[in-house]
Amino acid sequence: MNYKNFFQSKNFRRIIWGVGILIAILAVFQAGMFVGYRKAGFSYRWGDNYYRAFGEHRTGERMMGGRMMDSFRGKDFTNSNGAIGRIASVNLPILTIENTDGVEKIILIKDDTVVRRFRETVKTDSLKIGDFVVAIGAPNNSAQVEAKIIRIMPNPESFVGTSTRNK
Repeated sequence: MNYKNFFQSKNFRRIIWGVGILIAILAVFQAGMFVGYRKAGFSYRWGDNYYRAFGEHRTGERMMGGRMMDSFRGKDFTNSNGAIGRIASVNLPILTIENTDGVEKIILIKDDTVVRRFRETVKTDSLKIGDFVVAIGAPNNSAQVEAKIIRIMPNPESFVGTSTRNK
């Protein structure tokens, strides 16, 4: 068989298509692994920093009865790209946000962070303890969220029939 005829045949085109599809599938799989690794890494670092900050130590008994067992029961990882809740402390450029479950997230405000109240862009020093905010950004290696945007929201308790905390 002639090489020129082989490279122009339908079989060669099928092989090329098959290899191309295989490469695309592997690229999508690798992208999923990358995203999962980053999310798991953030949750791991966040947990380490939480225990270091609040003085609890991970013992075998604590882990078997606590967070480790929750992960076996299908609990999801911590949301690594933002926080929703009340501002617990303001120490610019750091915000601590307590979400509705009582978990605190550290938000790092950078020079390019946009702070908005409704449609109006406001300065970072207008953030105060007790404000209800939504912060969206990207996790860093210190288990903080580097905020891209922080939106000051109306107080959800002012809406009839709603509560921000499960009782």
